[in-house]
Amino acid sequence: MQRSNSMVLSLLAVFVLGASLVLVSCSSDDDTTDIEASNAAAQLGGKQFTFTTETDFGVASGTLAFNADATRFAFTSGNNVATGLVGYGDGSCSFTVGASTFAPGTGPQVGQVFTADTCQTDQSNNNNLILDDSTSSSNGPATIPVS
Repeated sequence: MQRSNSMVLSLLAVFVLGASLVLVSCSSDDDTTDIEASNAAAQLGGKQFTFTTETDFGVASGTLAFNADATRFAFTSGNNVATGLVGYGDGSCSFTVGASTFAPGTGPQVGQVFTADTCQTDQSNNNNLILDDSTSSSNGPATIPVS
């Protein structure tokens, strides 16, 4: 009887240890930073991000660049460019278009506001930018003029 109790306790200990390891291995590898006004310049300032999938701007692909303090943006696609102001909430970004060379119906227009409820950089993915369901495929120093 004592031997079977000892065996049951040993099996129970192995089960608990195994379950603990499974829970630890299920932890998220989420290594993202929410963009807010306090960290926008450090995370986005003077950088550009290339998107190869549809963006919040309604364009299939393009490049989004920020000025040094990340208060202004330029979005380019093909030979078209839209520029404007950026505002930040609790992990969200709002882009207000002030000027645009996009033809009506083909991209951002003057006066439009685009809000990405998810606005993050992904440190586990080369610090690429996440805007809602789109993640940039590359990033680097801004070569697009942002005014």
